Amino acid sequence: MRYGYRKLGCFASLILTCLSVGCSDRAAPVTAGVEAAAISHEQALGLSDRLTAIYRRGDWPALAALLASDYLGTTPGAQWDGEVLEREFAKIRMTDYQRENFLVKQLAPDLVLLNEDATLKETYDGEDISGRYRMTTIWINRANEWRLLFEQEVPLPEEN
Repeated sequence: MRYGYRKLGCFASLILTCLSVGCSDRAAPVTAGVEAAAISHEQALGLSDRLTAIYRRGDWPALAALLASDYLGTTPGAQWDGEVLEREFAKIRMTDYQRENFLVKQLAPDLVLLNEDATLKETYDGEDISGRYRMTTIWINRANEWRLLFEQEVPLPEEN
């Protein structure tokens, strides 16, 4: 869930490790006649901006259309799938998101990882969870459309 689920299980490290190990040392097969779906840094940031705008508007139908069918979200102590996200979405209220820095890593022609450090203002079920976070998203291109496959949020220490 974009920014709000400090309360739901975590196994993102395992997923990220599997994805990065599985994709980093060899090229992913590309079907003959199918053009690779490479993505620029600007396009990857555009996906993140689109996701942020959806959360700020509280627009579940737009988010549901963006999720991959096998979507997974995690935060320390919690994990969720699309069904849980739909049930909990109305509890999320994000009012601001300020990206501090980012890293885009193309894992395969149809798979891209985006890491962002950001400061956000948000509540979850009425509780203020604002702060600095590391947001990691993995996007997959299916049927020539980028879908959110994975997202993880990890609280960062406040800067002094």
